[in-house]
Amino acid sequence: MHSIMIALAAIAALVLRWAWSPGRGNWQQRWQKALLFFLLPILLLAMTLIAIACMGPQGTMAGMPTVSYTYQLVCLALGVAIALSLHQIISTQKTLNHLHQYPPIMPPPGINQTLRLLPQPQVFCAQMGWWQPQMVVTQGLLDLLDTEHLNAVFAHEQAHYHYRDTFWFFTLGLLRRLTSWLPHSQDLWEELLTLRELRADAFASQKVDKLVLAEALLLAVSTPVMATPEAGATLHPSLNGDRLQERIDALLETHPTSPPPPCYWSWGWLLMTLLPLVALPFHS
Repeated sequence: MHSIMIALAAIAALVLRWAWSPGRGNWQQRWQKALLFFLLPILLLAMTLIAIACMGPQGTMAGMPTVSYTYQLVCLALGVAIALSLHQIISTQKTLNHLHQYPPIMPPPGINQTLRLLPQPQVFCAQMGWWQPQMVVTQGLLDLLDTEHLNAVFAHEQAHYHYRDTFWFFTLGLLRRLTSWLPHSQDLWEELLTLRELRADAFASQKVDKLVLAEALLLAVSTPVMATPEAGATLHPSLNGDRLQERIDALLETHPTSPPPPCYWSWGWLLMTLLPLVALPFHS
């Protein structure tokens, strides 16, 4: 019976992922769709494994026997996932600890965060950390941009801080690594990264001129950039031409780009991932 549960969950996950296609509409609608097709298959598989682990290695379910080897495989899979996650967390934390050797500098007005300066010639500005990240900027960016364009970059990074992108995208990145075998994993990840930046641009455009922000983005993209650690959210995560053009077009639109209020009801689909736990009372 455990094998049947795993097979059903795997088939459902594959079907859901294969059904995904790039979204249309505003970024809020695309965001909800991308998260649905990214998270639902992963959480459905995870809850199935957790349900089987809770059932134990022996017993019956719906009149069908369970076998111990399936339970052992499930525990092994969960153990490997936990070990890989811990390794990634420790590795990222070491990188973040390394940043503390760089001196803090006086943040500009309106920035209520620690700002650290990296004496590097590359162009780089990012939020780095977990729930309470720090803003990191290189000397190369300070030399490249004037005050007006720097303020636009800082406003964009404040959006990442506001939405806690460093924490949430580190978590999503872990899930992506553990389930890279699912269809469209990379495409969905790139879609989420693009939508994250569109959301940050929309937030920043409420505080600075959109044209200035677009100019700062083009100036930053035209120069070599540093790699961003896992727990980091930067101005542009390896933008290709299409994604860059999409962000520029969004900034140059004439209608207001302020983000709409969150629709919490739309997260009801997450309840579907709890379906495997319904089988627990039927196991004996």
